[in-house]
Amino acid sequence: MGQRTGSVLCVVESPGVELGPVVAAQNFALEQKLPLAVVYCLEEQNPVRQVELLGGFRELETSLQKYNIPMMVLIGERDKVLPWMGGHVKPVRIFTEADTPEQGRLQKHPITWPGRVMTIAELQAMVSGDQSYCMPS
Repeated sequence: MGQRTGSVLCVVESPGVELGPVVAAQNFALEQKLPLAVVYCLEEQNPVRQVELLGGFRELETSLQKYNIPMMVLIGERDKVLPWMGGHVKPVRIFTEADTPEQGRLQKHPITWPGRVMTIAELQAMVSGDQSYCMPS
C-alpha cells in the first residue's frame, strides 16, 4: 500500500516538551504511511515577546530536523488556527502532550512533509519586522 492522503500532527505546549507524545505520533504516522509535523500555537500578541518565545523553539526545531520532522509554529489562538490548518493538511489524527507517551526513540521519518515549512529563524525575522527579511521561495 502506498502513502495515504492526510497527515499526523503533534501539538506541543512548550519547547521543553518530552518526546514521548512525539514518538507516539511518529509510530502512528509510520503505521499509516503519513507525514508528521510537530506544531506549536503562539498566542502571544506582543511582537517582541513573540520573538523571545520563538527563540526557545530553535533547539527543538534542530532536534526534530535530524528526524525529518518539521516544527511548525502557528500564530494565533489555538482553537482558531488549528482548525484552519487542519483544513489544509487534513490530519488523520492530532496528538497532544496529554496523549499517553510511548517509550522508544524517534527515527528518521521516511515520509517528507509536503511543501515548504518556514523555519523559526524566518518566522522570528518576519514578526520582528526585520526589513532585510524576504520570504524565500
